[in-house]
Parts: sequence; structure tokens; C-alpha cells
Amino acid sequence: MDTAFLSQVKPSPVDTILDVGCGTGSLLVRLGQTEPLAMLIGIDPDPAVLARARIRLAAGGFRADVRNGFARQTAELLDGRRPTEIVSSLMFIKCR
Repeated sequence: MDTAFLSQVKPSPVDTILDVGCGTGSLLVRLGQTEPLAMLIGIDPDPAVLARARIRLAAGGFRADVRNGFARQTAELLDGRRPTEIVSSLMFIKCR
């Protein structure tokens, strides 16, 4: 992961960081390594990759909540939580 990207996000201990299209959690892990106290939330529509993400995040001991769903369901999946940072990598969203 590019350190320039991480320095732009600048995770802090009080951040809630949402990764839309989190896949296997690679970006969430890097963010957690940068700031272990940040709350990490991942959303992805593929249950198989989310299972891998959960294992990765648990192994790293990160505070993480990984949810199954599409980008268009983000508000519903967040259950009223308000992320302080929203990131996404390797994902395209079709807008109508």
C-alpha cells in the first residue's frame, strides 16, 4: 500500500473508517496497522471474500465490523454510525 495514501487518510484513534468494496480486507488491515485504535468498517457484496476479511482482521486484532452488502446499501448497513473517513480501492460504482 502506498504510504502517500495512508498519510492522506491519516487515521486517528477516534476515527471510524469505512471501506466500500473492502474485499478480503487488505486496505482495512493497512489502515489498522497505521492506527490500531481506529474503528474499521468494511462493506462488500461477496460473502466468501468477507469471510477471508474477517479472519485477516481478527488475526491482526483490529476493531472491525465487516458487513455483506452493496455500496447502495451503505446507509442501511452503517446502522446510524457516521464514518469520519470513507475509502475504496479497486472498485467502480455505476451511477445512474
